[in-house]
Amino acid sequence: MIVPFSILEEKDAHEKFADLRVRGEWFRAEPDLLEFIDDTQNTFRKTQGLPPLRRRNHRPTRTRDPYSIAREGVLSLGKQRPDLKYMCADLAANFEYQRKWPNDPDFKAAGVRLYREIERRTQL
Repeated sequence: MIVPFSILEEKDAHEKFADLRVRGEWFRAEPDLLEFIDDTQNTFRKTQGLPPLRRRNHRPTRTRDPYSIAREGVLSLGKQRPDLKYMCADLAANFEYQRKWPNDPDFKAAGVRLYREIERRTQL
């Protein structure tokens, strides 16, 4: 749903959720932001005489980020294949760096190179 915002209101929202910004107008879908969106939509709907939307629960019980899952998988492969142990450890460390600094292109490029080399060696 598109909600009309004044420029000042949008600027305030951008400042409030700056730590969730991915790039430009894109933000990570964290519970605080999703609740803000729900509240804003319901406020707008109220002004239009519409019933409020049912509140969703945006607080997950326990989720794991994809970098942690990938890191565990790579470390497991390193245990199974001693010849790939160090490359897998490097890639696992790269996943950890990408989780902390997701917009750094050097970490992504290094991770892709390591992944492709491991993939190539496992197919031999």
